[in-house]
This record gives sequence, structure tokens and C-alpha cells, in this order.
Amino acid sequence: MVLKDYPELKEQLYRCSKCGYCRDTVSDELGFYHVCPVYKNLRMEHYSGRGRTTIALGLSEGKIRFHKPLSEVLYTCLSCGACKEICPEKIDVCGITRNLREEAFQRKLQPQKIQRLQTALKKTHNLFSEEKPRSKWAEDLNLPQEGETLYFAGCSASYSYPKTARACIKILQQTEKNVAYLGEKEWCCGAPAFWSGNRKLFMQIARHNLRVVKAAGAKEVVFGCAVCYNVVKTNYPTVADIPFKATHVSQFIADALKQGKIKFTMPFEKKLTYHDPCHLGREEKIYEEPRTIIKKIPGVKYSEMERNRRAAWCCGEGVVVNALYPNLTRKISAERIDEAKRAGAEAIVTCCPGCVVTLSKAAAWVKSREGIDMPVYELPIIVAEAMEIKL
Repeated sequence: MVLKDYPELKEQLYRCSKCGYCRDTVSDELGFYHVCPVYKNLRMEHYSGRGRTTIALGLSEGKIRFHKPLSEVLYTCLSCGACKEICPEKIDVCGITRNLREEAFQRKLQPQKIQRLQTALKKTHNLFSEEKPRSKWAEDLNLPQEGETLYFAGCSASYSYPKTARACIKILQQTEKNVAYLGEKEWCCGAPAFWSGNRKLFMQIARHNLRVVKAAGAKEVVFGCAVCYNVVKTNYPTVADIPFKATHVSQFIADALKQGKIKFTMPFEKKLTYHDPCHLGREEKIYEEPRTIIKKIPGVKYSEMERNRRAAWCCGEGVVVNALYPNLTRKISAERIDEAKRAGAEAIVTCCPGCVVTLSKAAAWVKSREGIDMPVYELPIIVAEAMEIKL
């Protein structure tokens, strides 16, 4: 039975008044200029938040049945949370959709690419199917595997953006922290399994990571990735208690600045804007810390994009959506690049490696068409540069 294990979500299906706020709201007062990026691009009701809850209600009441085309619709949701943010009833459309994916997964109706991703996670414990050591970026840093403060690198920093991982470590060390790192004991956070609907695999990953973090004696775990931070802080407690404080690196840096533990000495002469990652902003309400940090860097001229904070436009990556629908992702992310240009920015800063890779690809595509460059930086990289840290 659909949503049988989630009665609070099933109850929400009957609270949805079908008002349509989650489709196309354009409001200066609310700060929203369109809501759902997928609906804005595909323009069919079943791609909107209202349409997804209607599908869930029909499935729940047995009026429609699961089938392959319906399953494919479920996997277009970006899990960006904009629909819930604007909803008067706070209907958790992303949560409902994720649980429908769980049902689709159990019925073996998930897309083939999703199944391949799950196989990779099981075999290599990372989302890239990488066989090389996860900890290669840290080989020369001589980091302990036990300590009260532990850095959780995540897959993207470990394999795609090693400079970001090194920046995080060296920034933490500047605050006189003896930072630990799990190395090969660290697995993918499990978000790709969670948002794919593979709850069994997600629980296995969560239990492993919780076990090794606890064995390391960590009292605080610092995350550089917005998705890792969100899934551990918010979704791991559905599996087991978290015996440590979860901190995003932007919170850590902002606090260190406030306490005078770190200083910015090298100017960063650019006009910057900040892109709110959905899983850090709308999900965890971390809006101001990254902006405070950026504005304190000497030489920076800061401007805000029209859609920001709770109304920020998603980058289009959607945890698993980009792997399935890359053209859709490109259209959504290119719109964000155009928005940054309208804000007068020369570069974008964000706090999520998924956003970095997605927006960077869109920026390259826009540059090939319009000749305008828009670099995308992760926050720890420009912080390390402002602190004159060699990576």
C-alpha cells in the first residue's frame, strides 16, 4: 500500500487544496519568480507539486496504478523543496515523491541508470564507481583517523574536487583544531540511495558511517558538502541516533571569523554572487553564514541574485535527476547563470560540489553560445585564497 509506512505524509495528501502556488507563483511580496524548475520547463501538470500530490493520492486510493511511464515522472523531481517552501499547508511534496520512488524501487520500476548507480554504491561505496583510493587527496597530510573534530569529505571532494577537501582541512587546522579524517573507512553519505528510493541500501550506508564515526571518537563532524550535511543531520536520525554534532563548513568558518581565529589577508578582486544550495538553504535554513563570509573577504564586491534564500532557483542537479535527464538539468542551470549575469556578478560562489559541477557545465555551455565567462567557486576555495593558504 502506497505511503503505508508514512501516515503523516499520507495525511498531507488530503490537506492539499490544489491552490497552485507550487506551480507558477510570481510575487514580489513573496520573493518567488516561478517555483518549480521542472514544471517551468516541461509545462505539464504531473511535473508540478500539485500534480505529484494528485498522483500520490490516486495511487494511495487505488484509482491509478504504478507503471513505467509514471515511475519516470517520479524521477524528474529535483527534491529542491521550493514547492513546500511556498505551500500554505507546507505539503512535503519532495518527501511524498521520494517515498513513491521507494515503492517504485520495490516494484523494480526504477530507471536502469538508477539501478546502475545503486550497484556502484554497493561495490565501490562512491557514486562515481571509482576504484582508486578515496583518500588519495590526503596522502601527504598525515591526518589522524581518530579525534574529537572529524572532517567528512564526501564523494565529490574526494574524487572530483580534491582542492576543496584540502582547503577544508587546512582552514580547520588554522583554528588550531586537530582534525581527523576517516580515509577509506568513509563511505558515500547515502543520499543517492535515499533519493533514489533504495531505503535498504541507504540504511546500510548510514549504519556503517555512524559506526565508524563513533569509533573515531568524534564529537563534531564538519561537512563540506551541502547534501552530505543535510542527509546525515536530517535523514540519518530515521535510522539511528547521531552521537555527534553535525556542522557545515560555512557555519564553522563563520564562527571562526566571529571569534577571530582566522583572518582574511589576501584580496579577492571580483564581483561575486552566492547561489543557495537547496539542501543547505531551504532544507537546513543556512542562508546568512556563507554571505557573511563572502562579504568579509577584502576586494569582493557582492550582489544578490533576484531569486535568493528561500526562493533561490535550483541548480538542476537534483541528486539523481542530472544523471537521468541532463538536457533538463542544463536548461535549469543555464537560467541560473543568466540570473547571475543580470545581477552584475563576474563569478558565482556556492557551498555544494553538486551545484559547482552543474553550474560550471551550464556556464561553459552559455560561454560557447554567448562568449561570456562565469566561473563557479566553492566557498572553501576562495576562503583559503583569502587566507593565503597553499593547497
